[in-house]
Amino acid sequence: MLAPQRRPSNSIVRGTDWRPRGCPSESGRTFQSSSEALLERRSHLMATLTASPWSRYALVLVDLQHDFWSDAVAATAPELPDRVAALLAYARAEGLTVVHVRARFRPDGCDWMARYRLRNWIPCIDGTPGVETLPCAAELPGEPVVTKQSFDGFLGTGLDELLARRGIRGLLVAGLITSTCVLFTASTATQRGYLVSVVSDCCSDREELHDATLAAYPFVFGTVRSDQIAERRIAWDADLDRMDTLETS
Repeated sequence: MLAPQRRPSNSIVRGTDWRPRGCPSESGRTFQSSSEALLERRSHLMATLTASPWSRYALVLVDLQHDFWSDAVAATAPELPDRVAALLAYARAEGLTVVHVRARFRPDGCDWMARYRLRNWIPCIDGTPGVETLPCAAELPGEPVVTKQSFDGFLGTGLDELLARRGIRGLLVAGLITSTCVLFTASTATQRGYLVSVVSDCCSDREELHDATLAAYPFVFGTVRSDQIAERRIAWDADLDRMDTLETS
């Protein structure tokens, strides 16, 4: 059963461009029609369903960039780079789709959120060292990179369409910062119909905020440690199968 069709957005997945009102466009927007997207998704499902037991899942890495890896955040989870590297290696070896979501803002401020314009500062400005990716989270050729100008990896981007075309139903979300962009991205994913688990030991924040965020939203997403992922798949598969059954009933 195919997931419900999702509405296209004004998006940036590598190769397309989205800018808020007032920002000049740097390239043309590209969208697939709904029928083309459904055909692509069906083809992908047919080709990959038997290739990997993880073919319905994606790992979404959020904002693993220098501006978010502050001393306070690093002190909370100094082992995070090694854990993210191990998580990425596992996902690639097991055949999960890997998607990198990153913040990137123009120096002239035209795509900044309003409150940051008032402050005259925002993290991850294009051309600054802070926008660069942590080495542990560098993409490989062919892995999609989604660029955002908000706290939410789905807002104004093509992330939803990208996942839908690949037949993705379950998401593992990891990255920075737990109480902000990880939370917003995971919450929207749930509201768009994905089964979401946040990889707790591959996220970081100030310690009290990290723990409080993961504890506060069990009705929105699950949590899992990176060393528990393999053993959880059977239960997640059953949940996805049940979701498919409910959608057809």
